[in-house]
Amino acid sequence: MKNLLFLLSLIQCVIFAPSSLLAWECEVTLDAPKTIKIDQEVTLTADGTPTGGSYSWSRTPKLTPHGETAELIGHKPAYSEYIQVIAYYRSPKGKKCKDTKWIWVCACTVTNLSGPGTAKIDQKVTLSAEAEPTGGAYTWTIESGTGTLTPDDSSAEFIGDKAGPVEIKVSYVPPDGGEPCTKYHTIEVGGECEVTLTMNVSSRPICRPVTVHAEGKPTGGNYSWEAGNGISGSGKNATYNSTTPGTDTIIVKYTSPDGTPCDTSESIERHQDK
Repeated sequence: MKNLLFLLSLIQCVIFAPSSLLAWECEVTLDAPKTIKIDQEVTLTADGTPTGGSYSWSRTPKLTPHGETAELIGHKPAYSEYIQVIAYYRSPKGKKCKDTKWIWVCACTVTNLSGPGTAKIDQKVTLSAEAEPTGGAYTWTIESGTGTLTPDDSSAEFIGDKAGPVEIKVSYVPPDGGEPCTKYHTIEVGGECEVTLTMNVSSRPICRPVTVHAEGKPTGGNYSWEAGNGISGSGKNATYNSTTPGTDTIIVKYTSPDGTPCDTSESIERHQDK
């Protein structure tokens, strides 16, 4: 019985010890990004233990080994959207191990998406996009908000029909296919707002009141008045009466019924009465 137990223990050592010992005698970790762009150059690093061994790398296209590091240039693989890279390590005692990484290739980039940041309701604005590599197809969509979007390849025309922010997305598929890349642009759409300021004089002696009048469109909004000193107003009308000589600016601010702001101003010269 003792001989049998000894034999079983010996068999366990033979079966299980080498695998754990091998894992301890050689281990390598490959540090690599999860994604890479076409033509982007990245540095990969392998770290093997115990130290003092030698490194080798897989025959991955556009991979240039430099010992424990390697330079990889992003490219589109022939049969996948991922680039496979393997780092091999041979320990000082001759043990071999490896680590494998799969790097997803971002085949395109929307380099620019331009357009105005603000627009009025029913105002037509143009957005334009640029992407690499060129020669692919663009798709335009309204992600949030409302309005009319008319695509034309790398550009699109937008007309907002309601006040508020509108988020527009452009998607681009590269000429050789693959996953699309995207970019977003936000336009703050405001309603129609226009205000005019009427003042019967541009020069006035000090201490003599000046009546000013404003008209906002569309009607039904709110008015507020500003000046360097001496203005009081209620609604469309205000009275300006300064006691100080010099040039002043009268400003009227109007907020339309849907909350869209606009303003205008006029200058007035105040002088001593002769």
